[in-house]
Amino acid sequence: MSSARSALRTLVHAYLAQHPAEHPAAGLAAALDAPVEAAGAAELPAGLTFSAVVIDRHRRVLHLRSRSGGGAGSLPGGRMAPGDATPLATALRELGETTGLRPGDLCLTPQLGGVPIDISTHDGHHVDIGFALHLAHDAASGSAVRPTEVAEVAWRSFDEVASPTLRAKLHGSSLDGRPRPVHASALLHNGAGRYLLQLRDNLPGIWQPGAWGLLGGGREPQDRSLLDTVRRELAEEAPGIGPLDLAPFAVVEVTGADGLCVPVQIYTGRWDGDAGIAGLTEGVLLHWFAPPLLDRLLLTESTRELVFRHAAEQGTEGRTGARSGTASGPGTGTGTGAGARSEAEDGPGTEADDRSGTASGPGTKTGDRPGTAAGTAGAVPPPAPERPASDSLEATIARLARRFTAHHTAQGLSPVEQWTLQVLKISEETGEAAQAVIGARGTNPRKAPVTWDEVHAEVADVVITALVSLKRMRPDDAEQYLRRQLALKAAKFLPGPTTPARSTPVADRPGALP
Repeated sequence: MSSARSALRTLVHAYLAQHPAEHPAAGLAAALDAPVEAAGAAELPAGLTFSAVVIDRHRRVLHLRSRSGGGAGSLPGGRMAPGDATPLATALRELGETTGLRPGDLCLTPQLGGVPIDISTHDGHHVDIGFALHLAHDAASGSAVRPTEVAEVAWRSFDEVASPTLRAKLHGSSLDGRPRPVHASALLHNGAGRYLLQLRDNLPGIWQPGAWGLLGGGREPQDRSLLDTVRRELAEEAPGIGPLDLAPFAVVEVTGADGLCVPVQIYTGRWDGDAGIAGLTEGVLLHWFAPPLLDRLLLTESTRELVFRHAAEQGTEGRTGARSGTASGPGTGTGTGAGARSEAEDGPGTEADDRSGTASGPGTKTGDRPGTAAGTAGAVPPPAPERPASDSLEATIARLARRFTAHHTAQGLSPVEQWTLQVLKISEETGEAAQAVIGARGTNPRKAPVTWDEVHAEVADVVITALVSLKRMRPDDAEQYLRRQLALKAAKFLPGPTTPARSTPVADRPGALP
């Protein structure tokens, strides 16, 4: 079964669930349920058209009157073309060709969503499927008409609609032409300047593939409210987050995968957990980000503006100190600021003097609260931190590397996946060092200035994270390898008789991956 036929079959059965006694829809469903017998047979029944039922804020419906005919006019619509991915796409294309209205000028109705408002027979032989659409903006009703195809665009009251079945459905509905949210998303923050974002799958046909965004989704019939919608979506997509207190924050407009305007209700809530144990079921990963890093990410402008708006209201817009770890577990860096120390000084899992949070969340220690790797039933906790009286730099880096490797291994991550996340962490730390330099130079008027001591702390985080990365990738000879690489650099840039030592190729190391 083709994707167009399958999509149409789903729509017709959804319509029949609401109108089980309608014969045109029942006959169409029977035709779509039957197998397509011979190769080359029509994928869709003959004489099938798709129309746009566009409703404005005065409860009027858009009608067209062509140059070649008179009468009261008709709804914009037509037959499916080869490039139309869905029945709704056909209606939107025909509407654009005849009126100039773009998909972004329209939105689905909260009452019907993408389910047709009417399936009826015209001229005794062909079936038309109508989709109800609201104008997204008042100005759209004045869109220019293409004079080559249409002589007049008329807005007619529900009483003037020609189709008796469509007219009855319009009168029996609460459709008023006003756009309302049909989706809900959660803007989750940790109370210390970090925001939880989801990396979406990079798959064709979904909204914003491969981009970062908020957790959430569309309203379903069982949802009594949009608050129910966002709670259900969180439970489905990241069950480890658990129930949260959520409050309405804003309504934003985004562009859906079909080009339509989609109003989204945004809720805010506070959660300070480890993104790696949220149990993500959709998308690629979850990660905590500070607002200054958003300009380096692929995400919609509306998401970026939401984060900055909330951060400004919370007074955390320029904060770079609170850190909540990597996408799959604790990171190697810690918060910075006046008096802040690196995690190597404090030991893994403890808080620094001026930190807002540790790698597992603000103001907590890994394993001290439900939901962390050590506090979750069935999870394998990382090894307890070793705290000798005195420790060398190499020994501290080794302990950190062992801890994070054990944590990620318990999560089922392969060595290559672990290395990838750790190297990405270097990039995050580098970005925060760059933001600190901008703050120290005072070149961003939106941000409060910082001291060069904070730049030093951020650079130290970059170095520590890089050293831990190398130790995790080369646990047996990281120190020797670093000395060899340093000798190579010294021979290149420093005068003198320094002779670089040969480095051992990765493939020659015992236990190295091919």
